[in-house]
Amino acid sequence: WYSGILTLILAVFATGVFIYFQNSLQASIDAKIRSIGDVLSTAATESHNPNVFNNFERYLENVLGRKPKGKFIQIMDKSGKIGAKMDDIETGSLPTTFATLERALRGEVVYETIGKAKPRLRLVTIPILEKNKTTSIVQVGTSMEDFDETMRKLLIILLIGIPSSIGVT
Repeated sequence: WYSGILTLILAVFATGVFIYFQNSLQASIDAKIRSIGDVLSTAATESHNPNVFNNFERYLENVLGRKPKGKFIQIMDKSGKIGAKMDDIETGSLPTTFATLERALRGEVVYETIGKAKPRLRLVTIPILEKNKTTSIVQVGTSMEDFDETMRKLLIILLIGIPSSIGVT
């Protein structure tokens, strides 16, 4: 009878821990890619330099202070045509959905997880605004490999730890 209550308490606790870690890691990833996107958006608005697209990686080094490692970055015009791209993850071509493009054109920041890409990607789409009008769009993404590995390890720890602690009591 007591082991049933203990099992229930530990299962609820483990579920809470898993959900908390999942949400906080996701928020941390979102904050990192959002900050890169915000810097690029601000820099693109201020510079008006057409040579940005000629050597995009050097531009990123100048704006961000260093070349971002393990990131996917692209700048598109309003139609979705890619003007500049840096893909340090080697995801290949990553088409932007019409719904994402439409929301960005309305001025919304859009977060999405692309499960079809290998590795899985977390992507933020940020409109670049000039005089309250979207002139272009920046997308910043990062691999979810480390996130997935961390969540997998946590799940294994919880799945081994809970039955072990119940078995000991």
